[in-house]
Amino acid sequence: MLIIDDYYTEGTRIVIDYVHQVYAQLFPFSLSNKIICVQHWNEDYPLTAPKRFNPNITADNIVFITCEDGYWSQIIYQLGHEFSHVVMDCYPETESLKWISECLCEAASIYMLDNSKSFFRKHLPIYEKSVEKYLYDHLNKSISLNACEIFKYIQKNIKNLTDDPNEEGKVGRPRNNIIGKYIASIILNNPEGWTAIALFPTDDEKMDYNEFVLQWYNKCKTNNQREFVSSLAKVIIEKNLV
Repeated sequence: MLIIDDYYTEGTRIVIDYVHQVYAQLFPFSLSNKIICVQHWNEDYPLTAPKRFNPNITADNIVFITCEDGYWSQIIYQLGHEFSHVVMDCYPETESLKWISECLCEAASIYMLDNSKSFFRKHLPIYEKSVEKYLYDHLNKSISLNACEIFKYIQKNIKNLTDDPNEEGKVGRPRNNIIGKYIASIILNNPEGWTAIALFPTDDEKMDYNEFVLQWYNKCKTNNQREFVSSLAKVIIEKNLV
């Protein structure tokens, strides 16, 4: 069930519902029985508040977004990120793994922007160019790296990634954007495999990276999911699990 803040008018509500429907179709077991409230707020960052961390809230998750009414591309970008936190049950308990969930959420935002082009082409063709430009401008803020280069980039920045997964105080989260851009290319080639994020391990505080990817891989239910996790393993631990 989706509840949308009265702040948002009809056109924006349709866009919010579209993003929710994409996630509901891809992740039915994660969202079918959840109450999700999308709420506008005046902070300078979006946030997902799950009931497991906030037992007094009535919804299963409150998704706070900063977007003004009518800023549809930004709304899709922020909801792609925050709905992915919902699907992954927000955050892993292991602090050192939080950067992985953040980069996955960044990748999801890119995927949703790309996916939305067909939605607007069908329902509001005049806006398709706007979302294309938003996505183009966002992608051009970050360098493009291949798998080998991403692995080296992660190793070089691993302390900063683990110590500061949200890149506090930085404009645009440059590290997460670079890694998320690479992961988005994997999602675009294997959207069904992306559903593996619903199996993201969150409950073991002592996992290292090898244990994390192996546990995640072993939880996968389809070959596409295993291929997706294996693609990530190549750039996290430089191993091919398939």
